[in-house]
Amino acid sequence: MTFKELLDSVNFDNVAPHIVRMYPDMEGCLGWFNLHFDILRQMKPERRINANSDVCHITMEDWEDGTGLHLNAFPMEGDLWEHSLTKELIIAPDVKASNEELAACCLWHTSFYGFTYDMVDDRLHIGEECNQPISTPDKCNERMEHISRFILKVAPHLSHINNYIKIDQLRRLYSSDLFGITTIKSVADSNTDSATYLNGLIAKYDMLPETKHYIIYIARGYDYDLELDDGITHEALRPAEYELMNTIYEKIDGKVTGGTVDLIIGIEPELGHQTLLTIVGYNSEQPITYDIIDD
Repeated sequence: MTFKELLDSVNFDNVAPHIVRMYPDMEGCLGWFNLHFDILRQMKPERRINANSDVCHITMEDWEDGTGLHLNAFPMEGDLWEHSLTKELIIAPDVKASNEELAACCLWHTSFYGFTYDMVDDRLHIGEECNQPISTPDKCNERMEHISRFILKVAPHLSHINNYIKIDQLRRLYSSDLFGITTIKSVADSNTDSATYLNGLIAKYDMLPETKHYIIYIARGYDYDLELDDGITHEALRPAEYELMNTIYEKIDGKVTGGTVDLIIGIEPELGHQTLLTIVGYNSEQPITYDIIDD
């Protein structure tokens, strides 16, 4: 059985309890594991000649601190996921595990450096930090870099008719107390609305940064025009996107009181029918959209 065949044989809802049992500190990252699982399920297996192995050995090993035996999958970390999917799973005779337990173990290893390829490249949202704000002094440079990248990302879309935030307001993020950013790109199949896919993840799992104020950037690959009674064509959110936003608002309401939520809509043609959601959280005495008079 290959890793791809293993993933195709299980449902994530049945895998999730084993992730929590086997790796308790990953409980807060189940949404990311679900996304990682869906990415792998839709990925085409492809063998790479420079990979570390064509097989993966499933064994029972003791933790380094001697706290007991656990399932181990080696080698699985560090390979491109396309190749990992092709690996034949060689299961040791003493391993008595269900497919769901095997999948939980392998997913923990494949996601060790990140749940998405963007996270692997970024090396930031790993493990228990998957939905936490960037707040410690030693992460100051990373914080500034992430703020800059976010501003550059959304700046071209600020001129859209329904976007009211100005670039000068976004620059106030640099003086905020805390900054957290979560980016989720849907991996919906052709029969699933991409905003509905993201809504399912957000509704089920806690994937939002813990801060007071929020900026939500939602992008799709095409324009959506809605003509209202005034005869003017307006750019607006699709019904499924409104449902997604309502879910996010409900989640935020459960986290903070007295905060603000600002929305930026973007069009990124390369997304196709997928939806990109970036949720920025920050702490400051005032939201970035407060009015000031420049001297």
